[in-house]
Amino acid sequence: MTNESSWIQTWSSERAAGSPNLRLQWEHALKQLAACGLSQEAGRSLFDDAASPSALAAICHCLQREEAAQQSVCLENLYKAVDDYAFSIQDWLESFVPMHQWLKANGKRARFDDALGFIECSASMAETTHRTATFQQITESMLAEHGFDAAE
Repeated sequence: MTNESSWIQTWSSERAAGSPNLRLQWEHALKQLAACGLSQEAGRSLFDDAASPSALAAICHCLQREEAAQQSVCLENLYKAVDDYAFSIQDWLESFVPMHQWLKANGKRARFDDALGFIECSASMAETTHRTATFQQITESMLAEHGFDAAE
């Protein structure tokens, strides 16, 4: 992405709604997005789809393990998974938050497709429950109960 400082400031201001604290959170997440090396178009799409800075930062954390050429395939796989389930892209991105938190707390890392596969299992579980918990809460619960064997 070109002229990193400029677009980070512009994009973070768009989403901050006048809140300096929220602007800083978006700036932090956007710096992680810049570190991924995605095209500006792909980065903007993720930014627009993310409901929170923590969701954007979490998915970027998972994408950073992938080669640049593989990142676009990872995102295609994400959008295909979104199409297969009743959850919005925002729900999917928010479900990367507990995944990122679990990986960080356990000193582990995971390939994007492995993390997506786990989250997809959570989506399947969430669709079969009576919606007493959110997709994100089910992902968090499954991580707490079962761990994530694919993490390194």
